Amino acid sequence: MGSGVFDFRSKEERERDYKAFYKRVFPGGEVQKERVRSALAERLPGEEITFLLMYYITLKDAIVLDDELDFYEAAAQAQRKMSVIKVTPQMLEIIREVMEQDGAGE
Repeated sequence: MGSGVFDFRSKEERERDYKAFYKRVFPGGEVQKERVRSALAERLPGEEITFLLMYYITLKDAIVLDDELDFYEAAAQAQRKMSVIKVTPQMLEIIREVMEQDGAGE
């Protein structure tokens, strides 16, 4: 899998990889994504929802890909990747609750 400027995958490979990624994070599709977006926006008003959702997606993908990774280890990884948002401990607890309600697990 490539990334950034040096992504030499074909359009079909990129599309296939994106679909696999999206299904990992939101197996319930767009309905699930909107449910998560709404829950985050409601529970964390005033936060930039686009960045918050990106953080959530990065965090959930890490958890799904590595079942030995606990929530807080995955959160640390996500924070390193998502430097555009600073997640406070209070925000992280709300994100954890939303993820648990969404069925993503511990």
